[in-house]
Amino acid sequence: MSINLRALTSFEEIAAVADFWKAHQWHPNADWDFYHVIVRTRSEIISPCVIEITENNHLLALVIGRIESTKLSIRFGYATLLAPQIRQLVLIDGGFIGEWSERNYPLLSGFLNTFLRQKRLDCALISQVKTGSPLQLTLGTHRLAKTASDIALHWLMDLPATWAEFLQSRSKKHRYWLKRLNNILDKEFPGQWGTTLYTSIEDASIFLKAAEKIADTTYHRGLGVGIRYNKENLDRMTLEAGRNQLRGYVLSIKGEPCAFWYCSTYGQTLHLCTTGYNSTLRSYELGTVLLMKVFQDHCGSAVHTVDFGLGDAGYKQRFGTRNYTEHTYMLFSPSMRSQCLSALFTLAAKAGILSKRILNKLKLTQTLKTLWRRKISQNGSTDITALGDQPTNDGA
Repeated sequence: MSINLRALTSFEEIAAVADFWKAHQWHPNADWDFYHVIVRTRSEIISPCVIEITENNHLLALVIGRIESTKLSIRFGYATLLAPQIRQLVLIDGGFIGEWSERNYPLLSGFLNTFLRQKRLDCALISQVKTGSPLQLTLGTHRLAKTASDIALHWLMDLPATWAEFLQSRSKKHRYWLKRLNNILDKEFPGQWGTTLYTSIEDASIFLKAAEKIADTTYHRGLGVGIRYNKENLDRMTLEAGRNQLRGYVLSIKGEPCAFWYCSTYGQTLHLCTTGYNSTLRSYELGTVLLMKVFQDHCGSAVHTVDFGLGDAGYKQRFGTRNYTEHTYMLFSPSMRSQCLSALFTLAAKAGILSKRILNKLKLTQTLKTLWRRKISQNGSTDITALGDQPTNDGA
């Protein structure tokens, strides 16, 4: 039996595997239509890149990715120390589709080494690799693969059938706290606050404009990231709305949008894509108030699971019912340039991981994050990039 791997790097080539792709797609990041929205609208993307695995000319599996020209951010906390320009292959989270057996992963690893060198790419970014999976075990022993961050938790919540069951699953103290948040808003803004759900194609533009207005007050804006009104985000929300997947929530006070949750459904899963709230109203915990509305609306629906996406924020720990750990890897090319980049990247990554562990031990991590975010949000910024490939971020 002969197993072969080949990279498809044009839209004409990937069109030949469209039927197989659509029949096996299982994650929104690697959805055929969503993928084309991202690849066709982002200026930094050079070309699509899909790796096909065949056995005796029979298509077994695909790895969905893209080639892009970007900057390798060598960071310490929120601070960027260096940002050299690189060309990289991004393998998308959820992009391993089809018939995957353990024998395929070492073959893919060897293929990537050759492909990076031939195409003169600096590295391959492979994010959200589940701990203990065949892919993680393969990359963990690869001499050119470096972990891009510390091990990360990925939280999920099994959604109860009714809102009453959800509340009953909370402690008495927690139920009181959740009810109190609404009561405070009722007292401070009687009849002047409410929530709106946007789901239609016509709604997409309205929701996105409201979300950007709120995002302008968040710390994300100071980091140069966050949701904004642009073609990519409008196209993706319009696509989701056309499939009845868009769930755009906005909380308004006195007619002004003050908090938003951008969510989308895919199959039986509700993905919490991104959120934001007016930082001047921090004490009201508007994000939590709106999140409870999201949960309440979906209890008893076709949605069975809530995917909180990347990160280990406090609200994910409070509401999540299960989790697993993930790794992000940078697989560097064997070239001299790439190995120099690898050394710089590894040094910064290790320093970041060490400092994070020390802060966690001293129980100062959240305090420092909060102070840093407040400083950034106060400073503000006009250097805003598009929202990443969330729901679960495919490595943007």
